[in-house]
Amino acid sequence: REPAGSAQLTWLGEPVPGVDGLEPGGYSVRCSGTLEPTEDGSWTFALVQVGTARLRVGGETVVEVGAGAERGKGFFGFGTAEQSGSIDLSAGRSYDIVVDYTVEPRSPLAGLFVGAIPPLPGADELLRRAETLAARADAVVCVVGTNGEWETEGHDRASMDLPGTQDDLVRAVIAANPRTVVLVNAGSPVTMDWAGEAAAVAQIWFAGEQVGEAVAAVLLGDADPGGRLPTTIPVRLEDTPAFPFYPGTDGHAPYTEGLLIGYRHYDTTGVQPRFPFGHGLSYTSFELGDLVLDGTSHATVTVTNTGGRPGTEVVQCYVHGVDGPEQQLRAVRKVRLD
Repeated sequence: REPAGSAQLTWLGEPVPGVDGLEPGGYSVRCSGTLEPTEDGSWTFALVQVGTARLRVGGETVVEVGAGAERGKGFFGFGTAEQSGSIDLSAGRSYDIVVDYTVEPRSPLAGLFVGAIPPLPGADELLRRAETLAARADAVVCVVGTNGEWETEGHDRASMDLPGTQDDLVRAVIAANPRTVVLVNAGSPVTMDWAGEAAAVAQIWFAGEQVGEAVAAVLLGDADPGGRLPTTIPVRLEDTPAFPFYPGTDGHAPYTEGLLIGYRHYDTTGVQPRFPFGHGLSYTSFELGDLVLDGTSHATVTVTNTGGRPGTEVVQCYVHGVDGPEQQLRAVRKVRLD
């Protein structure tokens, strides 16, 4: 037993040792728990699963997904589209939650997601609350991003924009408090039309269970932000090298961009990105000395920390060829200097 705002179960093969000899997918699972609402009102429950499922709250069926349900994007495209239902609950009471789940026969995986959303005010009211809080704060950390619902192996994203009204949230918070740091918790580039207005922007990716500690260390100055972008962040989707050729026709997408992928495309065509490949700032400053070449295979450059605190610099060596892309990365060296 553990507290949770949502629950997701995924497994491959048989559910437990000793359950064999069944037709693939020939078993069911019952999950149960207890909900203690913190607010009165209409609570929304949702299901996504590979197969069929029924969710009951306090003995009442709230969501039921039968055979033949529409496919969605969850569980690598094998899951059903999210289906939800609502029920009025009272704060302070305890409600039994029971989910009966039957695995889809012959599916390569089994998966079940259960979500619960408490009564919420409208988007306008939430935005007003955020603006009020931001205006009276000394500084603001605004976290936006995506999750597995928008970024997964099973489908392509339809847009670079942040889901929902997150861009509106960022603009409103920055307007209320210019000392706003925006943390982008996403696994790939997103549109950042507000980037120039924020006091700082940090791409924190999907960094795992220690991401909170790492971000806090950087924000408080205990650690230097030593990372550099491993990908280019474009201004808009239309600037990306594959845009003219995607999605192709008749199920075929030609890789017509050839070698002009990533930074090679932006350098060669002169398209300005939002943030270039290899970009990253530091709490100190660095100076690079003259480049010394030893033949054609070895290059040396002196790096000096000219600031007042330790920091990390990443030296990147590019080579310009007569033909092909404008320049190509040939070596990288990260140095930490006092």
